[in-house]
Amino acid sequence: MTSAVYRSAGELERRGEAHVIATVVRVDRPVSARPGDCALITSDGRLEGWVGGSCSEPIVLREALASLADGAPRLVRIRPIGRGAGLAAPQESRGHEREAPQQGVVTEVTTCASEGGLDVFVHPRLPAARVAIAGSSPAARALAQLAGVLGYRVAAVLDDPAERLPGADTALSLSELASSALGVEDAIVVASMSRYDEAALEAALDSGAGYVGLVASR
Repeated sequence: MTSAVYRSAGELERRGEAHVIATVVRVDRPVSARPGDCALITSDGRLEGWVGGSCSEPIVLREALASLADGAPRLVRIRPIGRGAGLAAPQESRGHEREAPQQGVVTEVTTCASEGGLDVFVHPRLPAARVAIAGSSPAARALAQLAGVLGYRVAAVLDDPAERLPGADTALSLSELASSALGVEDAIVVASMSRYDEAALEAALDSGAGYVGLVASR
């Protein structure tokens, strides 16, 4: 199961899709999960793997989607009332001091009959920002190499099937650039040496990229 989860995660990473890996790191018996059990959660709420079944899955799923929203990992502690996390049952609450909140730690109550608990580490895996480079000029080639070193995903925007941009992960046509799923964290740089600067800029400005740059002479 663990191998299948990481294979699926690798495929999502190659496609640039955000996802979460949730891993069981501690258990208080009796629970159905074991340390090392894990699950993959996609941005649309699909869960693949095992983190303890119906008592824990809804909690882990909710926190996974929250981690995708804020980009922060978290340790999710799932405990029955009155055990281990400063959560007192109603009859025990008088005079009971709740455990102080800890940054990066989320404590949730389970009402499952087994009365076991577990800790699950929720790790969001967000795709790297993209830079789309229009052209295969020396400036474009240098930028593609530098962007790869800096951790960007590089898309080559080319108008000729014979044209190549070494270091690019994917390729787009000019028409595809305008409708591509670029966001405010992504960038487009036009460096075609006047071959198709205007067409590339028009497509870039129609996209959702947060930065558009042009490399050209005066």
